[in-house]
Amino acid sequence: MLSPAQSASFAMGRTLLVFESWARIVTAPIELERAMLVDFAVQYPRSIGALVPAVPAIIRGYGIDQGDLGDLFATRRFQTVREVFASTLALLIARRLIDEVPGTEMSAATLLTVTVEGRAAAQSFSTPLALAIRSLAEAVCASWRRRNTDDLRRALGDTLPNTALEAAELMRPISLGEDE
Repeated sequence: MLSPAQSASFAMGRTLLVFESWARIVTAPIELERAMLVDFAVQYPRSIGALVPAVPAIIRGYGIDQGDLGDLFATRRFQTVREVFASTLALLIARRLIDEVPGTEMSAATLLTVTVEGRAAAQSFSTPLALAIRSLAEAVCASWRRRNTDDLRRALGDTLPNTALEAAELMRPISLGEDE
């Protein structure tokens, strides 16, 4: 289990890899909503295989195809993704690894881009997990670069498996006696 500081650092690294992957695939800045959805997809790749056909091969190739307890809570995390992503984004902006791009009168969307420093930091990540995250981010970015974000959000919500029963089972107290 990660400490809060380790968890925040891990989230920043993962999110920075998402922004750096977007910048390599698409020259334009990424909208806040799209970045948030891509980051979520990278966190729960086993849940989005139907939406991004390249993902199942990537998770098998990097050996991350085994489900874990985190997968049981993907639906719950999707409901609060905005708040968590905003915190991570604020940390990256404060460190000047991500910048907000001034919008145009035509678009009210918040646009973001990775800075030169952010790109250099992301490119220095070379662990097997970082390589897996980068591959997932590239696949999702390439697949979702032109899709409408409202449609993406709906598709993600519809694709996430219903694990409410399994998650509830984890909350049941463990029986110490032989009789239940």
